[in-house]
Amino acid sequence: MVTVPQTKPQGEEIATLMGRAGDTEAVSLANAYIDVVWSMAHEYTRGRGFNDDGTEAAPSICSAVKLAVIRLTVNPTQTKRYAIGEYQETPTVFEGFTLAELAVLNCYRVRAL
Repeated sequence: MVTVPQTKPQGEEIATLMGRAGDTEAVSLANAYIDVVWSMAHEYTRGRGFNDDGTEAAPSICSAVKLAVIRLTVNPTQTKRYAIGEYQETPTVFEGFTLAELAVLNCYRVRAL
């Protein structure tokens, strides 16, 4: 089975996946984070799974990038915990790729033999 490479995700796509389609703030934040996470994935895999100029990647890599960008976009200040009266929330923060994302990226990463 041949996989067709996908282009780098766009902020509108990320906002739609978050259920915030049309939210200009979410689109703007996502656009700001996409390049950073895309570069991290490219470097982690040492370019495997990407085309020669790095503008397209395997669909599974694109999915991992989307998930990481969503985590950053949902919590742009990377607040670990906040409370208002009795209400407390511990939002997710971006501390690198998750185990599931790494499982995908490791399929492409070149490792020592």
